Amino acid sequence: MPCNSITLQSINLAKAVPTILEDALKAAGWNITESTATGIAAYKAGIYLGWVAGKGLNVTGYYPQETVTAITKAYSKQAVTWAAKRAGWTVQQTAGDKLTVTRR
Repeated sequence: MPCNSITLQSINLAKAVPTILEDALKAAGWNITESTATGIAAYKAGIYLGWVAGKGLNVTGYYPQETVTAITKAYSKQAVTWAAKRAGWTVQQTAGDKLTVTRR
């Protein structure tokens, strides 16, 4: 693929919780341009994404696979933290992509 190609990549986050996804994107450095209960639009360094409830997330730009991986990790981390705290557990980040969850 030529280095100046813009591609589209999709992520199956059709059932994502909008507030968790928005928090994950903000934590990963994305600029949110629109956020509703049914959709989110954001950009970061020339890469654009759009999430629609029930359909999922599309990423458009250079190197979308790296972006997809980063978004998936950020969302997973945010979702685990949210669920653990909701259940009354304590969450600590022990390494870059590692969390330790303990019962209070």
